[in-house]
Amino acid sequence: MPQDFLTLLLKAEGPDGLTRAEVEDNIITFIGAGHETTARALGWTLYCLAEAPWEREKVEREIDAVLARELDPTKWLDAMPFTRAAFEEGLRLYPPAPSINREPIEPETWNGLYIPRRAAVLVMPWVVHRHRKLWDRPDAFMPERFHPANREKIDRFQYLPFGAGPRVCIGTSFAMQEAIIALAIMLSRFRFDTTAETKPWPVQKLTTQPQGGLPMQVTRRL
Repeated sequence: MPQDFLTLLLKAEGPDGLTRAEVEDNIITFIGAGHETTARALGWTLYCLAEAPWEREKVEREIDAVLARELDPTKWLDAMPFTRAAFEEGLRLYPPAPSINREPIEPETWNGLYIPRRAAVLVMPWVVHRHRKLWDRPDAFMPERFHPANREKIDRFQYLPFGAGPRVCIGTSFAMQEAIIALAIMLSRFRFDTTAETKPWPVQKLTTQPQGGLPMQVTRRL
């Protein structure tokens, strides 16, 4: 029997473990939050790099150098600062979760604004990430914002791709490592270029999705 995530969840079902409803909730969460969000972020990052080939060249050189000396994928995240910066900038421009919904359990007042109990409160990473008071040239793809020398200048609540506070995404570290490994493998073998049909319009559904898809030309790197 395979020891995959679904099998482990089903094994945990029982009187002293998870209920069937909890198993189903976990499966839905991992499909939506653990798979689609990362996949969307990777797609948008490949698009951004294709539109900025000078940045893509930096990432490709870094990936080629690291893969030539380091075979352990778990070490790639720390070894690839340019690749990580490009991915984080993609997350800034196209956050997979463009809105975060919250519901206060008690009335609250913030900056003179009264928020009643059970009000619908929306935190919008899409807006925060493109706010002109927070970012220089907010609509431009500029991975240098996230280079190691600049990363600490970004305020904690200025950049929210995984949320913040006690309900921050528990899969943040895993998602970052997973994404960098995927980018490294893909970009070490293939080059992704936009075409005349690549005119994505971001729409909010469960995640930030390109309306009409994201057609790209894929060629093998020599």
